[in-house]
Amino acid sequence: FGTMQSRAVVRDVGRVLDIELSDVDRMAKLIPSTPGSSLSVEEAIEEIPDLKKMYEGPAVFKQLLDFAMQLEGQARHTSTHAAGVVISRNPLTSVVPLVKNDGQIATQYPMSDIDTIGLLKMDILGLRNLTVMKDATTMIKDRHGVELDLDNLEYTDKKTYALLCTGDTPGIFQLESSGMRALIKDLKPAVFEDIIALLALYRPGPLGSGMVSDFVSNKSGKTQVKYALDELEPILKDTYGMIVYQEQVMQIASTIGGFSLGEADVLRRAMGKKKKSEMDRMRDLFMKGAKEKGFPEKKANDIFELCYKFAEYGFNKSHSAAYALISYQTAYLKANYTIEYMAALLSSVLSSSEKTSLYIQDCLSLGIDVLGPSVNQSMVDFSIDNTTDEETIRFGLGAIKNVGEGAILSIIENRKEAPYKGLWDFCTSVDLRQVNKRVLESLIKSGAMDCFGERSYLLAVYERMMERAQVAAKEQSNGQTGLFSEETTGVSMPMNDLETDDYIMLSAQEKLRMEKELIGLYISGHPLDGMREKLDKMEFSTDKLTINDHDKAISITGLLTQTRRITTRTKKEMLIGELEDLKGTVTVLVFQFRNFDEIAENFIEDAIVTVSGKVQVKNDEISINTSMVSILDSEHLKKQLIIDAGELDGPTLARVKEICAQYRGNLPLYFRVGDVTVEAHKKFWVKDDPLCISQLESLVGQGRVWKT
Repeated sequence: FGTMQSRAVVRDVGRVLDIELSDVDRMAKLIPSTPGSSLSVEEAIEEIPDLKKMYEGPAVFKQLLDFAMQLEGQARHTSTHAAGVVISRNPLTSVVPLVKNDGQIATQYPMSDIDTIGLLKMDILGLRNLTVMKDATTMIKDRHGVELDLDNLEYTDKKTYALLCTGDTPGIFQLESSGMRALIKDLKPAVFEDIIALLALYRPGPLGSGMVSDFVSNKSGKTQVKYALDELEPILKDTYGMIVYQEQVMQIASTIGGFSLGEADVLRRAMGKKKKSEMDRMRDLFMKGAKEKGFPEKKANDIFELCYKFAEYGFNKSHSAAYALISYQTAYLKANYTIEYMAALLSSVLSSSEKTSLYIQDCLSLGIDVLGPSVNQSMVDFSIDNTTDEETIRFGLGAIKNVGEGAILSIIENRKEAPYKGLWDFCTSVDLRQVNKRVLESLIKSGAMDCFGERSYLLAVYERMMERAQVAAKEQSNGQTGLFSEETTGVSMPMNDLETDDYIMLSAQEKLRMEKELIGLYISGHPLDGMREKLDKMEFSTDKLTINDHDKAISITGLLTQTRRITTRTKKEMLIGELEDLKGTVTVLVFQFRNFDEIAENFIEDAIVTVSGKVQVKNDEISINTSMVSILDSEHLKKQLIIDAGELDGPTLARVKEICAQYRGNLPLYFRVGDVTVEAHKKFWVKDDPLCISQLESLVGQGRVWKT
């Protein structure tokens, strides 16, 4: 059941009491809430002065919060488990009450009660990786004629284990994190059993106990594997003398203590729950069984203690093996069919620019170029580009914002016979009901139409070309044609008036900004390209940071993005951002200490900075606790638009005002009259958009509008 949490209950009660929405919203937002934790209403009233003031103010506010405190934590609505499936030998209608939740049949009992009445509940999970493998094998069949059966692979492929031992595991199921990659390089898996153990060991319990270091040491031969009894060798040989799995505890109980499998399972559960009374009873049974089988009492007791110690960390082997199977299959594909696997992998994260960026960097390190989108070459998803001799992957059109599936299918369908020759050919070929003005603008800005010419020119003419194409399509459907088809776009519309040289050339920075806006990534270059040589010489980069660097003082240079200022539960401000270099990204945190205001001044979106601080590792995630931010390059951020207004009359100024209202944004606007420059009011500031600048220049004259 979904329960009434602090913020939600305030909103619900406020709605029922018909209190002004703005007051309720202000009250709810005063209650701090972060993912995974939040203050109760009562705690918030005590800790947040503004909320306490509202509680002690108008009677209706006190009534709202009193009701909220009473209702908080109560069941609010039913919800459905994301993957839980209930199985019964009899029809469920005769065993448990059912209900429909969002069209799905669900039990009215929660999952704990389902177990109590003896029904089987299973979690059936869907994995993105299964789709990746399916797409990759389809590409492999199309390109190589190989029908790959992943379920019947030999688990001895040398290339796969060589790949794993290098730690080059981005995109490999369960093996992607920096901590796991470090462990893989230490453990050096050589057989499938090693992968099973790897997944079982990489958990907080084993990592914190020192058990993982002992396992690696035993496997590498640095320490000698010893068995308390010869009978333990067949059970513990695959894990180099260590108890790693719950099943091993059960086997030991059966082999040494004479337990039945049922009794061994009871022992496993008792050890996991640390029930002393149950453990004492099980110890007596174990010692009695060991004595009957002729094992020395002291050794039997030591073995029981060993099982007890490791039962806390033991993992279910069948679970680990099922995951290890997918880990091996994805590693096999990456090692043996790299480009097909990476294309499928990139397609699976099309909506995540962070993951896409990570996997593109991995492609580059593997010698695979990733080309930008193209209306003549791209498919919906990432695909292998066959137009060059090199191994390259092409961006999918589905990665571009504002470009829907209908538009993409129309683009692909209409280029089957021949590629588009230019923008006019494109506009007269595709379905303009699907490929509308917004779609066309996004295609141009993303670079998908760079094959037709300069983006600046395309942005200047696409609207007129599209309008003319719509007229031509309408005339054609009415049976009308132009007298000279090569030179006209319709019955009486000459083609040459669509050509123009009246446009502003986009800078490289502006093109990159457009790509970032529409694809989430820089495609044709990177703002840091000019610093590549300097960055290569630096001691630290994002790809070199590991969990072993925890608390290490570092300095790292990159582009500051996704900056935001938040207030913590303790009512202190902090800054969060992502530092992006040519290798990847890392989270940057700034807490409110002595020089907070000084750092905040330099914590600017899209500035190139050097961040100094200490590496922090939490839940295997790396971040930098920042002590200093120095700006290296922010010149590209300081922009303003200037209009020479010396000869403008009233009607022209009125039209300028209309354009500014249409493109309202954050770019400061200035008017220059002679030697005097006047800043316009903020309400007339505009977007940094080439269309806006082009319209203003068309209005006031060539060379009389410029950006600095």
